[in-house]
Amino acid sequence: MTQIALNTSEFLRSSNMEGDCKIYAHTGNIANWNNLKTRRTNDIPANELYQSLLRVFGKWSEVSGPLGQGEIYVNCSNAEKMDINERGLLKVTAKVFLHTLKVDALREAVNITLMQLGVSHLDSLYLALPPIDESTPFNEAILPFWEEMERLRDAGISTQISSCDLDKEKLESLIRMVRIKPEVNQVNLTSCCHMPEDLVAYAKEANVVLHTHGDQSVMLPEETLDQLIHTIQPADKRQYSTEYVVRYAVVVKCRGVIKGKGYIAVLNGKDPQ
Repeated sequence: MTQIALNTSEFLRSSNMEGDCKIYAHTGNIANWNNLKTRRTNDIPANELYQSLLRVFGKWSEVSGPLGQGEIYVNCSNAEKMDINERGLLKVTAKVFLHTLKVDALREAVNITLMQLGVSHLDSLYLALPPIDESTPFNEAILPFWEEMERLRDAGISTQISSCDLDKEKLESLIRMVRIKPEVNQVNLTSCCHMPEDLVAYAKEANVVLHTHGDQSVMLPEETLDQLIHTIQPADKRQYSTEYVVRYAVVVKCRGVIKGKGYIAVLNGKDPQ
C-alpha cells in the first residue's frame, strides 16, 4: 500500500498515547479527491479505505496532534452534511461491514452515518457480517442482526434492507425465519466468474435481486489497522481493533451520477497495561 509521508516528531515526543480510546473516523466525500480518482480501476475497496483513512488521519493530526484517550472524532475537512432541499433528488445507500458480532455496533453504525450525512433516513442499507465461526449456527448468528434491520425498516430509517454473501441455503434459511426478506443479496465474485445456478434460481423464485460486489470479507483487519496507526503514531503501544466500517454513496436519482462517496470507520484502542 502507498504510504503518505507524515511529520511524526510531535507524536514521538508525546506522552498522551496511553489509555483506552474509541475513534470515529470519517473520510468525507472521497469522490472529490484527485489522488483517489487516479487510482487503477481494479484496485480493491480495502485499499481505497486504507488510503482514505491514512489521508484523513494525517491531515487531522497536523491540526489536532496525537490521538489521546476517550472518544475521538477524526473528520475530514471536506465532510459536508447533505442539503435538505436536495434530499428527494438523491439516493443514499450505506453498507455496514461489521467486524464484531454485536448488534449494538450495527445500530450505532446506522446512527453515526445518519448524523454525519445530516439525513433522517437511508434509501438502502446492506448488512455485511464478519466471517462466522463454523461452530456457530448461521441462524443464531444472523437472526439478531436481521431483527435490527427489520426494526430500522419499520421505523422508516431505511427504505430497503439487503443482505450480503448468502448462498442459496443461507438465503433460503433467512427468508424462512424473518418477517421482511432482503430486497437484494450481494454476491462476491472475486473468487469465481459466475453466480451459482442454485442461488440464481432460488432468488428468482423468492423475488430477491442479486447484485455482485468485490469487497473483502474483513475490510480493515488488525494487521492493516496496526500499519495505519503506526504510520501516524509509531510510538503508540495500544492494541487497536476495528468495530465496523460503513461505506456510503450518494447518487443523483435521475442521472445515476455519484455525488458523494465515503467511509466511516470506528476503531477501538486498548491500553495493554
